[in-house]
Amino acid sequence: MRYSKYSVNEQVTIPDMLEMRTVDQLKKLAARIEDVTSVMNKSGVLRPESRGKLPTRKADIMDWIASYLRSEDFLKALYDKCSDIERHTLEEAVHVLNGRIDRFRIQAKYGKAGDTAIPWERKKEAPILALCFTNNHIMPEELWKLMGQVLKEPEEIRIQAQETFFKEINPFEDSEADPIPVVQHQTELAAIQDLTIFLHLIDTGKISVGKTTGIISKASAKTVMDSLSHGDFYSEDAQADYAPRDPVEIGALGIRPFAWCQLVQAGNLAKINGTKLALTKAGRTALKKPPHEIIKVLWLKWLKNRDFHEMSRIELLKGQKSRKRPLAPAPLCRHEIAKAMEELEAGKWSSTETFFKHIVATGHNFTAVRDPWALYLFDREYGSMGYSNVVWDHIEGRFARAFLLEYAATLGLIDVACIPPWEFWRVGCLGDLWGLDDCTCMSRYDGLWGMRMNALGAWVLGKIDEYKPSRKRIKVLRALPNLEIALLNAPQTCPEAVFLDRFCKKISEDVWSISMPSLLEAVESGLDINQITGFLEGNCDGPLPLTMESLLQEAFERIGKVKDIGEARIIECKDASLIRLIVSDSRLAKMCMNAGKRTLVVPSANIARFRKALRDLGYVLDR
Repeated sequence: MRYSKYSVNEQVTIPDMLEMRTVDQLKKLAARIEDVTSVMNKSGVLRPESRGKLPTRKADIMDWIASYLRSEDFLKALYDKCSDIERHTLEEAVHVLNGRIDRFRIQAKYGKAGDTAIPWERKKEAPILALCFTNNHIMPEELWKLMGQVLKEPEEIRIQAQETFFKEINPFEDSEADPIPVVQHQTELAAIQDLTIFLHLIDTGKISVGKTTGIISKASAKTVMDSLSHGDFYSEDAQADYAPRDPVEIGALGIRPFAWCQLVQAGNLAKINGTKLALTKAGRTALKKPPHEIIKVLWLKWLKNRDFHEMSRIELLKGQKSRKRPLAPAPLCRHEIAKAMEELEAGKWSSTETFFKHIVATGHNFTAVRDPWALYLFDREYGSMGYSNVVWDHIEGRFARAFLLEYAATLGLIDVACIPPWEFWRVGCLGDLWGLDDCTCMSRYDGLWGMRMNALGAWVLGKIDEYKPSRKRIKVLRALPNLEIALLNAPQTCPEAVFLDRFCKKISEDVWSISMPSLLEAVESGLDINQITGFLEGNCDGPLPLTMESLLQEAFERIGKVKDIGEARIIECKDASLIRLIVSDSRLAKMCMNAGKRTLVVPSANIARFRKALRDLGYVLDR
């Protein structure tokens, strides 16, 4: 194979491009020029006499071909002679790709790209695009500028979308094959409720994590799973119905529980305190703000997060922690996917495959791995991901699926349509990757089959200025005059029920009792009385009864009348005369208070100055 002496970043001239060709190749190019000029002659445009017939010397052949490539009339005829795909390739190269062919990107948009390689067989003719590009798919700068005046702009890319999404997939043409169910998850309301639930679980000390990893524990993940308003995308035991021996599992940590734990840490709403998560100051503030505003903050923080890489959740892919550091920075990958998400049409469904093609076709492509040879499936040599049969979907596609399902969908930005991941082999392509013969999928995220941007996603991604929920939230509480609160037609795991547990006493399955002791205990544990009042006013169907308003008002008045102003030390003196001496001293009197016949109270903040002033008085504080 011949290789060009020019790198893909160097600009070349028309003579440079032709110099790379052999005489036989130049003659094939000249034959294509004859084809184009025959069309020119029929249309009344004659060849200039100065060009004459084809010479025999290489240098003269090069000049002869170059004279045509510098003619706008010839270039127009060449463009007319091209097939549709060749025209698309020229348009993209000239107007979008700065005079270069990106075959992967063009194929993603049009299905295939025009050929530029000149065949070595004598009887096979050169493709017409070989007149315009080097072996490295570079168009000479002079030709690029001329083509820019001749060629029209390529059509703007619009991602294919539809109002509805199919509820099942027929994997084979054989009608007897069992269809694959497609489950749609509407995530907007679920995310708003789940964020509140998760923050309350943290605040009550129910989320345990690894001391160094920050990964949620199995027991805490189970607690979260049971508390989520709409559950997880898959149950832990869902695999049993499909491929019980497949190495890919949903796992005890799930998808949503794992994601929420990572998101609140990346967003600085919670931090590790021993073996548990604890709310930060920002986390406590978040409990008082509209959830959709916090979700936007979490999304932006996650895009920048460098402490976690989505590829680490593709457990089948080994070698990620090798010394070669094969993974590319995750924020760069996330930002490109997020840019492509901005081009989704809100309220309409697109398949995952269509969205991935859109990522590549619009220039939002990314590289999730710097050194694919360091990654492998099952065996370092045979299963290496550096071989040519490894394609974009095997690596970048898996990163994108994990990011979209585990984080974008958990945050409620996109509704998703999912199939069981263990059915992927029937409808997707695992290729001929070594070691996957007995596997049905590569990751727990392979079931992501379609997505739809909802109102929350459109607002977070900047497509609309104001967030208006897709569905009006129904108030599920009713406050009763006897200071009881009833839950109306809602699950016990809904965020309203979770929050009621923090300041009320549960007296039956759907009824809670509120009292002064329960309110005072809740405030003492960190809740704000205004937060409690706002919660009840915003979530109870109808106005609060006068008895409950009076209780809340009385609690508000009592709170703050007794304050903890800090720690203090109790000092014992030998006799009352010494007490009188100390409290009568002008300096010491400002640092202590008399607390009895022989005791003084000194605030901890004053203890050092108290010791010094006591020494000046002629005494020392005995330890």
